[in-house]
Amino acid sequence: MGEATRLLLAGAGVLLLAVILAPASCQSLVLQLTSPSGGTVYRTDPVTIAGTLTYGGTGIGGQMVTLTILNPHGSLFLQRLVSTDPSGQFSLTITVPSNAQTGNYSVSAFYLSARDDSWFLVADTSLNITPTSWTIGDYGYIETGDPVPDKVFYLHNSGASGRTATITYPSFLSFGSNASTGFNVDIPAGQTVRLIVDDVNTSTPGDFAGDIVVNSSGEALYVRVTMRVRDTLSPQISVQPSSWSTTTTKRSNASQSFQIRNSGTALATIDVQGFT
Repeated sequence: MGEATRLLLAGAGVLLLAVILAPASCQSLVLQLTSPSGGTVYRTDPVTIAGTLTYGGTGIGGQMVTLTILNPHGSLFLQRLVSTDPSGQFSLTITVPSNAQTGNYSVSAFYLSARDDSWFLVADTSLNITPTSWTIGDYGYIETGDPVPDKVFYLHNSGASGRTATITYPSFLSFGSNASTGFNVDIPAGQTVRLIVDDVNTSTPGDFAGDIVVNSSGEALYVRVTMRVRDTLSPQISVQPSSWSTTTTKRSNASQSFQIRNSGTALATIDVQGFT
């Protein structure tokens, strides 16, 4: 009985050893990355690298998986060891540096002979503002003292994390009660914030220009603003050529092109009359 028991245990020992070693060479060993699955992230955004390690469809816990990320130039950006949980899952979350190179990043996971690959794209900034320029006044001019209707700018954050931006602007503009030197605004992930210019100083004649600047995490967006203020506005119309003469018959036609130019400071409506 004792010898039979020893043989039975020996057999069980061999069987157990086979189960432990099988993942090193068996085709049923599967390493799969579930995240990232491509797509775009932005500087300062979080990126999660996650996946599963299974053998014969069953998760393998307590194993060390090697994760590597290569930057757009193929150089090593990050390498980490992560442990699988009892169900064979693993996960690592990193934050894209504010000075990270833009472009495609290659992600690879390794365990023994098993491997899986993925990628993600790092873009320059998750913020954008519209419109990107503003010319104040019809025809680029405005009369001294005339009011300017409120102007709305839309600041959108397409990233996965919230952003804080500092807004600075030319002295002839006003954003409500915000300080003339600038103000801060929070833009939640996936949200749009409205920036409203509610007053423009048109009290002094002259040509004015400047930028509304949005600064966030070392990145900057610019909105060019121009304004030409005049005491009075009036059109100045010229037509070239100023005269035209031709001879036609019933069976012939004549045509002439005219260039109409407004070199003044106000819009003009032109009525064109002729003969047929």
